[in-house]
Amino acid sequence: MIDFQLTSVSQPLFDVANCLVLSLKASDFEREYESLVEFYYKELTSIIKLDPNTNENISNGDSLTLEDAHRRFGAGLVYTLLLETIGVGSSSKNALKKQGEKRKEVARKIIEAIKVVEKKSGEKVSFYSYGDGGQNSSSNNKVAPAP
Repeated sequence: MIDFQLTSVSQPLFDVANCLVLSLKASDFEREYESLVEFYYKELTSIIKLDPNTNENISNGDSLTLEDAHRRFGAGLVYTLLLETIGVGSSSKNALKKQGEKRKEVARKIIEAIKVVEKKSGEKVSFYSYGDGGQNSSSNNKVAPAP
């Protein structure tokens, strides 16, 4: 998969997850999450199935599904949380004094977004976005329904 924003081979939707969770209010994210991922998915898959020279459909059946897009979005949230954690861990004491509350709020937003994705999908969010994420059974990734 090609990430059109960066010049690297990467997971699709990681940058989208980062942008949405850090840009939207938590209530807006919870309300619009599914429709935003679906919109991005439709746009991305319509582009990657076309030959840029001829505009002909070149899909070989190895395409991204909407379920994959949601899973990769969740993995992107885990990645964003990991990057934020590394940022905090590599900050100086002075930087943490100045940015500590802001960094805590960013981490809270990411964690809340992960909870929203888990609630809506019924599955635990994992850094692994392919297959069973290293689990022996996909049932290990199920999230108990909220009370």
